[in-house]
Amino acid sequence: MPATRIYFGNTVEAVLAQARKELGEDAMLVDASASAGEDLQFGAYKLEFHVPHQEQPAPAARPAQELPGALDDPRVPDSRIPLDALHAELKRLSTLVARISTGLGHPGSSPELGAIGAALTAADLPPALILELLDHVERRLRLRNRPEPAPQSLLRQALLTEVEGRLSAAPELGRAGAARRIVALAGPPGAGKSTTLAKLAMREGVAARRPTLVLSADTYRVAATEQLRTYAAILGLPFAAAESPTALLQILEENRSKELILIDTPGFGRNELESARLWAGWLRTSPEVEVQLVLPATTRTADLLDALQWWEPFGPAKLIFSRLDETSAAGGCLAAAMLSGKPVSYLCNGQRIPEDLQPATLPGLLRLLSTSPLALGASA
Repeated sequence: MPATRIYFGNTVEAVLAQARKELGEDAMLVDASASAGEDLQFGAYKLEFHVPHQEQPAPAARPAQELPGALDDPRVPDSRIPLDALHAELKRLSTLVARISTGLGHPGSSPELGAIGAALTAADLPPALILELLDHVERRLRLRNRPEPAPQSLLRQALLTEVEGRLSAAPELGRAGAARRIVALAGPPGAGKSTTLAKLAMREGVAARRPTLVLSADTYRVAATEQLRTYAAILGLPFAAAESPTALLQILEENRSKELILIDTPGFGRNELESARLWAGWLRTSPEVEVQLVLPATTRTADLLDALQWWEPFGPAKLIFSRLDETSAAGGCLAAAMLSGKPVSYLCNGQRIPEDLQPATLPGLLRLLSTSPLALGASA
């Protein structure tokens, strides 16, 4: 058996470059996979190469004119590789590279899932989640035991079922069983909390004929309070501002007659931990206040998942996705919903009040993948 050598790295390109440098250009890639278990400490990918035999000195090259006669000589072993074998090897390597690039590098994975993995990658879902989804699709359809490749329509439907099982929609405001609806919108700076609040105030307050109060706790930003005050005036709703949890509690007590109270909270930065902890502790433990986390779809997936973790101390019960009209790949939002297990309440896809606010539904969430080649929303 030819000797092999294993290399690890965080990118396939880096591993290939290192192997070629150490083993030479004749080193052949024979297997590749995503690292697992203890191997993860060495890098994200694991590649295995045949080591060329270099112990014996290479024979001197023959003159070019001798080569045809030597190959035709029955006494000389035929060193030519059949053309069909070359094609088979190239196809195998192409499939291997496709599997690696789409997160399907684990041994034994089904090559027909490559197109699905590429589409999910284009939709900006994180690689780990893609791998998990496709692994479940592979198991659901028993692809490794199928005598023939599964049709793409069957793969799409199986994936749709997997995604649906990880999502939930709850277009509702307020804690279940509470006497009145009090909702605080939390989220990173620039997420669109104030505009989202105005849309909710119009849809769930004015249009529903509910006595409503618009309340700003964002006294940290220049003109943030004035912007929300202007929105409230346009909608014909009362407005109040609170500089601390104590002041906010007092306002809530003074407005017991209001059926709906919407609170705009500050978009705390990472250097405002003390103020963030103060508000987070109060909001998380308040028996009346429901916190909904507003996440902008324009943020890259890694930062969205990081924001999800950073805002968890505020105790968000639901998610709202904003700025959906400004991106063609909203997979990060779906990843946040699937990985957190939190239901999605509303989707915001523009600045118009309240037209560009839609209650979340499962078909609506699945349509966030419709910009990918899968066009999952078409079947939702």
